Amino acid sequence: MAEPSKRRRETGFSLVELIVIMGILTVLLSLATLEFKKYSVKSAIEGQTRVMMSDLTKIRSEALFEKRKRAVKFTSSTFSVYSSEVSTVSPVQTKSLSYPLALTNVPDPLVFTGRGVLEGVDDGAVVCVGPAGNEATIDAIVFNTTRVQIGKRNGTNCQTSDIETK
Repeated sequence: MAEPSKRRRETGFSLVELIVIMGILTVLLSLATLEFKKYSVKSAIEGQTRVMMSDLTKIRSEALFEKRKRAVKFTSSTFSVYSSEVSTVSPVQTKSLSYPLALTNVPDPLVFTGRGVLEGVDDGAVVCVGPAGNEATIDAIVFNTTRVQIGKRNGTNCQTSDIETK
């Protein structure tokens, strides 16, 4: 009769083995959670940058098509679009942004002319999204008189010289 109870002990897991397995799983899950959080932040910054670039391209096209000026105004947490170059009236559209913006040499407001070029923009106007040193592959928009480009900030400064355009 001693033989069946001996078999039961040999076929199952001991409490110590189960606790060790649970500890290993906890460590692996915590590492996965940290990586997922990094990926989520990276993806959100890239998404915000792409949406802003898309909106700017649309506004530029509308100004060109309608042959009239359109204004855009940036703050650290919002992005506002105006139906003309006058930015003292209510905006047509205002978007709240999840990640703060860093602005360098960006005129207030940024105006697209009826020819599709930017008015009053010296080379070197930049909008950077999110904190410096983030892992996003794109996190900046660079403005020139005739071009609007997307890029990646290298380093901590939001300057044209520190942006690698794509």
